[in-house]
Amino acid sequence: MWAGLTAARDERVDAWALTAAKSLLCDPIQPTRGDDGHGFYVNGRHRSQAMLDAGVRWTLVAYWDWPAETGDDR
Repeated sequence: MWAGLTAARDERVDAWALTAAKSLLCDPIQPTRGDDGHGFYVNGRHRSQAMLDAGVRWTLVAYWDWPAETGDDR
């Protein structure tokens, strides 16, 4: 992750673009499902709409695949 930001800085990407990239990498959009099975976004509904309005059609998202709970506190 940090290597990508370092490479972007080395390519003289402007500060606004670096801030946007850091935001997507450090606080990513996370599609997930609630206990009721309905999907929702964490950190992303308004951000996603703003990007769509700006013409963005591809972006980074994080999907966390947690292991099933076993009942112990590991």
